[in-house]
Amino acid sequence: MSSHGGAISIETKQLIRSMTSGPIGGIIGGKYLGEVLGINNIVCTDVGGTSFDVGLITDGEYTVEANPEIGRFLINMPMVATESRGAGMGSYVRVDPISKRIEIGPESAGYRIGVSYKEGGVEWPTITDCEVILGVLNPDYFLGGEIKLNKEKAYEEIEKQVASELGLDTYDAAAGIVELLETQMRDIVYGAILGRGYSPVDYVLLSYGGGGPVMAANYTREIPFLDVLVPSWAAAFSAFGCACGNLEARRDRSSDLPIWYNADDNFKGFMGSLVTGFWDSQREECFKELIDAGCEKEKITFHPYARMQYAGQLTDLEFPSPIAKISTGKDMDKVIETFEKHYEKIYARSAKIPEAGYYFTYAIGIGRYPVKKPALYREEKKGAKPPEEAFKGERDVYWRGQWSTGEVYEMHLLNTGNKINGTAVVESPNTTLFLPNDCSAYLDEYRIFHIRRK
Repeated sequence: MSSHGGAISIETKQLIRSMTSGPIGGIIGGKYLGEVLGINNIVCTDVGGTSFDVGLITDGEYTVEANPEIGRFLINMPMVATESRGAGMGSYVRVDPISKRIEIGPESAGYRIGVSYKEGGVEWPTITDCEVILGVLNPDYFLGGEIKLNKEKAYEEIEKQVASELGLDTYDAAAGIVELLETQMRDIVYGAILGRGYSPVDYVLLSYGGGGPVMAANYTREIPFLDVLVPSWAAAFSAFGCACGNLEARRDRSSDLPIWYNADDNFKGFMGSLVTGFWDSQREECFKELIDAGCEKEKITFHPYARMQYAGQLTDLEFPSPIAKISTGKDMDKVIETFEKHYEKIYARSAKIPEAGYYFTYAIGIGRYPVKKPALYREEKKGAKPPEEAFKGERDVYWRGQWSTGEVYEMHLLNTGNKINGTAVVESPNTTLFLPNDCSAYLDEYRIFHIRRK
């Protein structure tokens, strides 16, 4: 999976193009899932062991940035727009010795889980350790029981390193840590939507990653989404997304061509001819790359894209060109009109300033070769009541300052159409869905959970 959202050949000589392909795979999977379910606006949220990643799909499309920022470095490479924070299930929890404030991350235990996993050799407790002592995670069923976690060790370290430092009860400290992280996640999600001028009331939130189902009911709290979706294959959703992308070859050419306000047709046609020349050379390069990768020439399609901005602004926008050849002023007007419609979606109509003129910053060519996509099997619904064989018993869970007895279910034994009322824990070998007492979840025919407030 490439950073710009298409699959690339394993023979590629530019491995840098696969940077951050995991989180980006999740967004590609979200786009494909939206096409299957008929959903155009999706907030994709990935809760892993080390990070929390957020990406937006608006009107069925994701945004590609020309010069994204990673770790405070600008990367000169196109990349699907995501916001990432060092906050995941493996994030370390520490108390600042001077301010006595809780710090979560950005460092993470990663695959070493936490202090509850002896073989991991971890020094500081993690979010996973907190969820273990709170009863959300089953220490005997981590990875289906392949790894046993030590709940007592987790309690001991959280008490020693956090609770005693703050003068808190150990369970209150663990619950407060988790709530703090969920609040930070909620702020990141809100910022990603509002920062682009959108409203959550027009979006569905999709939660995935191994930690997504654990926290989805809480980091979406008080945000009025249309729906909150949690696929039963959430832990492998980014891998699923990598299988949803077409093979792509992409070429970017910096152009920086000015198009002044009220420029005549001859000038706009001349600038358009320069852009068309860029596209023609990019078409040849893209076809060659895909043919060298074993693709059949007759199945390859070429898609011209552009990046434009208003003169004087610092941010340009990428969009598909409505035409493949710009030879007249009217052709360029169509491209400009497409840019302004795209700009209006992101920044609102009142922000447009056509009198400033335009800059055609990049000519972009993308060659695509279709591949077979994963099929989502549609199961027959079997009623709201979960089957007896799915019920695993009860477990006490500490949430928002009090203990409650929750029902525990095996995820793969639930039937489509089932409704689960919180407090409840739905376990599988690779993830856990937690439902507080004010939430319920409905399992649809594609085995996707829909989280609702009671």
